[in-house]
Amino acid sequence: MEGESYLVTALLLALSAAGIAAIWFASERIEPLQATVGSVLEAGLDSPMVGRLVSVDATVCNVRKSKSGSLYWSLAEDGECVSMLTAPVFDKNLKAMSVAKGDVLRMTGTVDEYEGELEIVPKDVQVLGGGQGD
Repeated sequence: MEGESYLVTALLLALSAAGIAAIWFASERIEPLQATVGSVLEAGLDSPMVGRLVSVDATVCNVRKSKSGSLYWSLAEDGECVSMLTAPVFDKNLKAMSVAKGDVLRMTGTVDEYEGELEIVPKDVQVLGGGQGD
């Protein structure tokens, strides 16, 4: 009886590990939701987009480096820097990119809330067009 209990436990642990691995692999293949800066900001902090993987095409309105060395991009639609979304850049490969004011980006990342504001934490960035620089 004790041997059967051990086998059942081992089988359940193996099935649990396989399930977790399957969920992880599936999450890596999820297609991002095509969105705009406006649609991300629209619902505010109660947005159902918080936690979602999204892809937005946006213009860089500002590139800012904090005193601590953190890098932030401010993004808006169509170069209209009225309603902006911040993108904190944590990935060292993205930090090494030459992104300037006016650049048009296609950014894929997760919508998050930080200090009462919505932001996109980028995972992948493509520069679609050059900007005016400043």
